[in-house]
Amino acid sequence: MLFVILFILVGIYMFCEFLLERRHNKYITKHMKKYISNTEILEDDYHLKS
Repeated sequence: MLFVILFILVGIYMFCEFLLERRHNKYITKHMKKYISNTEILEDDYHLKS
């Protein structure tokens, strides 16, 4: 019985970790896209000036 409870707890923990990881990755990619578009804009400005 104890083993079953432990197994369920571990399963829930792994599931939560998976969900957090996915949300974290989405957050990072969003920021990376923003950062990349910002650097592209800066490069365009630089090319226009020179």
